Amino acid sequence: MSVTPSDLRQVPLFAKITDEHLGQLLDACERRELPKGTVLFEPGAIPDKLLVLYDGEIALSEGGQDRFRIRPVAPIGEL
Repeated sequence: MSVTPSDLRQVPLFAKITDEHLGQLLDACERRELPKGTVLFEPGAIPDKLLVLYDGEIALSEGGQDRFRIRPVAPIGEL
């Protein structure tokens, strides 16, 4: 699956960025597929990268309970 500038534009963070600049951003990105159950961040950790979810679903859990789910297209790690 390929992400396009118009896909990123769905995210408010990227809404006003030109296609040219979004294309450059996409060129600098690394696509990763992670297995189910992968922990992206631990509570209290300071993220060192911005992830963009473009396929699948992510659950944010606390105390073993899912607090909410994130679906594409969405930034991850800016919270």
